[in-house]
Amino acid sequence: MTQTLKRKLILDEVEVFDSLNQMTFTEYKGVVNGQSSYSNHLIINDNKILNLIVNEFIDMAGKDYKLLEVWANKYGKGGYVQEHSHVPTIEELKNVDCKAGVYFFKKPKRSGDFVLDGEKQNVEEGDILLFNCDKKHYSLPNETNEDRIIFSINLAKGVEKIWNNDKWEFKKILPK
Repeated sequence: MTQTLKRKLILDEVEVFDSLNQMTFTEYKGVVNGQSSYSNHLIINDNKILNLIVNEFIDMAGKDYKLLEVWANKYGKGGYVQEHSHVPTIEELKNVDCKAGVYFFKKPKRSGDFVLDGEKQNVEEGDILLFNCDKKHYSLPNETNEDRIIFSINLAKGVEKIWNNDKWEFKKILPK
């Protein structure tokens, strides 16, 4: 898949906010005037909302893709994410087909456009985008007093991320 895939995903707002309240948010590199749960390595087993989001992304990518990371970002007034890509730097993931995605849970008007591969994307609340991990992307600053809230994901084809002996390991999965 080289193109960007787009779908709509509407989730129960109360359940999503309950899920967000279970997460720890901190400052994170590249997130300006906002916070991220990225560095907390969320375990999704007991989180219904994260499971729904992850399953939607995997359905879009294909069943051979496995979860590497999922996290949420909140952007207050003036908040944005700097330009970046999700190309893996971990040796075991080099030359592996990886995808990245964004789910726009809260996106008030004027809360900052999402730019992918140099082009503004027409996204609104409930939109979910999946794209190749090497695509550079960023968001423009949030001009409102409301938070823009997104969930992001990284997926890899044929590789599984496993917690083993107090560290993350990556295991190749043989095709069935």
